Amino acid sequence: PKFKNDWAKMSQEERSAFEKNLRDESANAVRLFYLARQIVNDAKISITHKEVVDTAVASLKALGSQQLPVDQIPQDVYAVAVSKVMLTKAQDFILNQSR
Repeated sequence: PKFKNDWAKMSQEERSAFEKNLRDESANAVRLFYLARQIVNDAKISITHKEVVDTAVASLKALGSQQLPVDQIPQDVYAVAVSKVMLTKAQDFILNQSR
């Protein structure tokens, strides 16, 4: 509702700028995902199920959700958790290589 109200108050120029920024940010996010995936694959970095589950649970807790059984965590939360773990491991790998 807040976004809808903010959107209604925007001029056409502000909406166009917002949409352009959203497209740019989305494209950059996709590039970052594939870059991180390539680094993790090339470096043969493992990602465990436990790491993904722990990250998914932490994300739900941060959003104020109740404790859910692991098998009831929504698929989109798992997808974001995989991305977070992969990005963190790729970042750690790059930082360790530069030392």
